[in-house]
Amino acid sequence: MLEIERPPLLFPEPARADRATKGSGFAKIQRPSASRQAERLAPRFSRLTHAFDIKSVELKGDPDGIAPELALVFETVGGTANFMSAVKRIDGMEWLAEYPEEELTPDPDFYDEENPDKFLSGKVYCIMSDRRALDELLACWRRFSDNEDCKFDRGYASLKDVFLSLKDVRTWSAKDRFEDTGVVEQWREDLELKRGSFIPFEIELFYRSDKRAQQKATDVVCRQIEGAGGRITDVCVIDDIGYHGIAAWLPPERIEELVNGDLECIELAKTEQIMFFRPVSQALTSPTAVEEDGFVGTSGIDSQLPAGDPVIALFDGLPVANHHFLRDRLIVDDPDGFEHGYPVNERKHGTEMASLVVHGDLGDSSATSLERPLYVRPIMKSGFMKETFPEGMLIVDLVHRAVIRMLKGEGDEPPAAPDVCVVNLSIGDSQRQYLNSVSPLARLLDWLSFKYQILFVVSAGNTHDLLRIDCLMPDEFAQCELAERTNAAIGSMKQSRRNLRLFSPSESVNAITVGALYDDCSQLPNREDVFRLVEDGVPAPYSAVGPGVNRAIKPELYMPGGRLMVHGIAADGKPFYAQQVMKGPGCRTAYPTQVQPVLGEAYSVGTSDATALISHAAGSLYEMLDEVFLRIGEEGVPREYAAVLLKAALAHGATWDSLEYARENYYHEGKDRADRWIGYGVPDFSKVISCSADRVTAIGFGKLKNERAHEYRLPLPIDLHSRGIGRRVTATLAYMTPIAFGRQEYRKAQLWFTLEGDDRIAPHRVNTDWQAVRRGTLQHEIFVGSSAIPWGDDDDIVLKVNCRQSSTTGAIGSEVPYAFFTTVEIAEPVGDIYAKVANKLKQRVTLRTTE
Repeated sequence: MLEIERPPLLFPEPARADRATKGSGFAKIQRPSASRQAERLAPRFSRLTHAFDIKSVELKGDPDGIAPELALVFETVGGTANFMSAVKRIDGMEWLAEYPEEELTPDPDFYDEENPDKFLSGKVYCIMSDRRALDELLACWRRFSDNEDCKFDRGYASLKDVFLSLKDVRTWSAKDRFEDTGVVEQWREDLELKRGSFIPFEIELFYRSDKRAQQKATDVVCRQIEGAGGRITDVCVIDDIGYHGIAAWLPPERIEELVNGDLECIELAKTEQIMFFRPVSQALTSPTAVEEDGFVGTSGIDSQLPAGDPVIALFDGLPVANHHFLRDRLIVDDPDGFEHGYPVNERKHGTEMASLVVHGDLGDSSATSLERPLYVRPIMKSGFMKETFPEGMLIVDLVHRAVIRMLKGEGDEPPAAPDVCVVNLSIGDSQRQYLNSVSPLARLLDWLSFKYQILFVVSAGNTHDLLRIDCLMPDEFAQCELAERTNAAIGSMKQSRRNLRLFSPSESVNAITVGALYDDCSQLPNREDVFRLVEDGVPAPYSAVGPGVNRAIKPELYMPGGRLMVHGIAADGKPFYAQQVMKGPGCRTAYPTQVQPVLGEAYSVGTSDATALISHAAGSLYEMLDEVFLRIGEEGVPREYAAVLLKAALAHGATWDSLEYARENYYHEGKDRADRWIGYGVPDFSKVISCSADRVTAIGFGKLKNERAHEYRLPLPIDLHSRGIGRRVTATLAYMTPIAFGRQEYRKAQLWFTLEGDDRIAPHRVNTDWQAVRRGTLQHEIFVGSSAIPWGDDDDIVLKVNCRQSSTTGAIGSEVPYAFFTTVEIAEPVGDIYAKVANKLKQRVTLRTTE
């Protein structure tokens, strides 16, 4: 058991308080007049009625008697908060989804009055409608276009704002079903590689809340697929996240028609129930292909085996469970039988990640092993030359079933690992980068996080292609200084940032997303043709970057992911490529070599490794928290708060200290915008696990309802009046929010903390922008001060944790659990402040609140 001389302290019960206010501001958008809108939009509304007429003719004589429906798209500039309520009042019209629209080009009709050349933002609304509903909507439109000052019935007034803000209105087209999905590009590749074979793909349907509409949509799509000579392999509906998906196969000739034909003439492409065609989800595990085998090493491990029940899980490939480093340390649960047809020497990624979660980097002499076993659920299979998600299964369905089995049980079986509170996902979907809509898998993680209070630790993802740097010629690259090379690499990243976006599901708002540092514990190879790509310790150029949903900070944390070396230089004088060398450098792990699969090792590189190292740290942090609660007579970490406590603990030691040079000299970003590249920085877990004489950490936790707040008071009994003493206050708030899956605002709950009252103790922020830190579910801030101020033994640092529900997503529905860490650090000796604070806190009531 972990023994800590000065463990963190627990706050006593917080005081209930009124929540603080949150300010906001909006741009003033110039919109056209009602008469101009009538001129612009009349032809578009006419096309909608024409589309319904055509659909009615197409469905005439249909044996199922399906009434015509069309998915309508409303594109607006600016916000229209109550549009959803108006839609719900129109019989036959159903709200489907709402997406943010970014970088809209201004025109004479719509522009920012203060900056006419500025790109605009707006929304896209998707609504399913029958003809009766459209007629009612058109009647409202005609009234508005005839008289802008007309009054609508109660509940319909928001339509006026929609009509004024409307940039376009149209039907959801065949083009929409394919655009920006990558499915056509994947199909072209499949037609080459899988000649004559059936080709798999996925379909994302418009989610309908009505069960009969869901079944009808499934039946229509299945009939279309089977009529084209294909077959359905999986169907999944998860109402809580608004997901309706189908996995299917089609013969190559049908795929070729979709790739090369006129989509508007192909029945499957025009099927109204379909929102998107998507390529089969493919696991994204490494930034590069690996051709080398590993090696048989001599690394040692702790002799003591784990005990107790697992609290950390790994969803990944199947590991070699009897590997020298993993034997008797894993609980492998494989109900789908993936082990069959999964050769031992192909169980690479799961073995590497299990090794990193259990032991950390084997090259790090200071790392310790998990004290509890690791629960492993395989969600990948051995595929064509790589491990990937199983074809024919929807990954959303597979992960959903895995979590339910683990925490609640499956059928008559009991839960497989009910105490798990952290799930490591060192994989991403290489076919889906985050644009504006939250992917179904990220929505699933967000819902599961709140429903079951578990923390997903997710890799940001590695960039698709091998890294290219076009601004240096090969001979320049080989001869230039490392600083110049670093500047060139980061410059290339910044220029192609749009292509470096997060991979699903790393945009998840409730998860911790992890990016990779260009760093590891290995020795660099002594070879003239192998070069470091960038300086050690900067964010790795292969690591995907944010932002996340509604510009939330993503990735939040960075950990060493290995140094991807430039191995050889292109001869064409153009780009050169980074390659992974399995014999170093990188993060040292267990690995199933061809010759010795149970004794092998290798060096791994990627955001996967960085993520696994965060989960490894969660094991030590859990043991610390367990000791904190055992010391006050509790039975250990309370299960309902374990996930949020670990989420806060993982981030609480993060700083920009090691990244400041890179921020100033390579990224050239001010502190208010640097989080887009470095998140909250690099965590120092040792400072969270243990306090010192001049550094004390206190932990609070509880549940909040809408419009409620909790006030925490941290005593600091020292004299700051007679002389200036440097001090640092670090505060971290973590929570899980319920989600509104069809709304842009997405988070139903918004929690944030404020430094209350006399903030002279630490008036200056030293890291991220105060607005950016409040956009997600992890607020981490560092404040400093050094001036002499009136402050004595009875003075407290006062912080308030606030809660409110979103203005557009509806009621939260339940209390929101949170965890709150605060650390005060004094720059010079003033006695044992840890002991002083501990004594003060013991004098106060220690009952825990549930509100």
